[in-house]
Amino acid sequence: MKENKSKTLSVSVKVNNETKLFNLKILVNETNKKYYGYFYYYNHEKHKSTPKWLSTGLNEKGNLTKATEICIQKLKDFIMEYESKLQVASKELFEYTLKEYAERYLSIKSEKNRSNTKRGYKSNVNVLEKFFKNKKITEITQQDILNFYKHLRAKGRTENTISHYAKFLSPIFFFVFYEKVYKEKNPAKYNKFDKDTFKLQVVIPKKPITILEPEQQKKILEIIKNPPESFYKKLEMPWLSSLYLGVRRGELCALELADFDFEKNKVLISKSLDYNNENEAFINNTKSNEQREIFMPTQFANMLKDYVKSQDQSLWKESNKIFSIPYNLQGKKGIKEFNPIFRHEDGSLITPSYLSHTYNKLLKKCNFKPHTRWHDLRHTCASNLIDMGMDLYEVKQYLGHESIKTTERYYAGIFAEKRKERAKLIGETLNRRFNIN
Repeated sequence: MKENKSKTLSVSVKVNNETKLFNLKILVNETNKKYYGYFYYYNHEKHKSTPKWLSTGLNEKGNLTKATEICIQKLKDFIMEYESKLQVASKELFEYTLKEYAERYLSIKSEKNRSNTKRGYKSNVNVLEKFFKNKKITEITQQDILNFYKHLRAKGRTENTISHYAKFLSPIFFFVFYEKVYKEKNPAKYNKFDKDTFKLQVVIPKKPITILEPEQQKKILEIIKNPPESFYKKLEMPWLSSLYLGVRRGELCALELADFDFEKNKVLISKSLDYNNENEAFINNTKSNEQREIFMPTQFANMLKDYVKSQDQSLWKESNKIFSIPYNLQGKKGIKEFNPIFRHEDGSLITPSYLSHTYNKLLKKCNFKPHTRWHDLRHTCASNLIDMGMDLYEVKQYLGHESIKTTERYYAGIFAEKRKERAKLIGETLNRRFNIN
């Protein structure tokens, strides 16, 4: 990050009756002309000094004082929270509450989890804290766990939601048992568990996936092309891209012109637009942490080229032309220039959450049924690929699944049905050939 204006100051934070000093640097990003701050703190997990970036969202002109105040407050909040976690970690393990042990487990076992997953886990911990309060981990029985599930049902939570809490609790209690804190059997156990990897080996059944039939796909595209309000039309090219390429929302929003090779009609899926716990955008690895190349149909590739050419960049705000955005790719971190192809009229980012929210709102307005989510376009893409003769391994490669087991879990049933249809077709063809009635 280049600097136009900068300011360095010393910030003191009092924790545990000890005052700690941090050098806070305030600077302006040369590309978007906004103030950022950063400081170094000692990371006890990594055993080294680590930088922490702080965004303000404030433009350069006349905002240095306010940007400084925001960065100072963010620094203090971060250090207080971090030191509080260290205090918890220093307690004797058998004194931990369920909340404290859940946070300990997550800090050790979920470093590679994506930000959305971590936010979901944090929400789970808050729900557990409200129910179990300050009850120690060693005092929780199987009946307590069953009462918790009963409580969730009384609150109207679905069995699918309850199964997610079961999936969350079981490895925590195995971890407690593994550390010889909890001497009884796992009170939250509900299926087989791998004590070495702390991962559940049996997948909890999920809701049936929604796959759009060809006529439904055509109907939705017609709705997007002729929406009740014109701003919904911006969904058309992202929608088609999801259906043709089978990419996840974050991968879609992270696509840049540099990712495309229009001479060979290829696109490289190598990154995802993600958000940290402070709801700040950054570029992350794909969910499987792997890159994949997808060959595009020529007509679709031409549509994408025309889409990019049709963007009126004169309407883009200066700060939206090229973004400077933090990245965490293949273990490397920093700030990179980001030039996404999917944008709003003013050049601002189209985000994964915007796609889902706007898509759901449009289909609801048009009374489209069955209920379908943006992610169902990925499932529909997989079904289309199987219809076209791809086997499960090819579908795995196309969609970027980390394991073939994931592909089997979602699509083995569809694949089996297609094989039955092909067997019937083969039988009919050979029967005619050999005059077999």
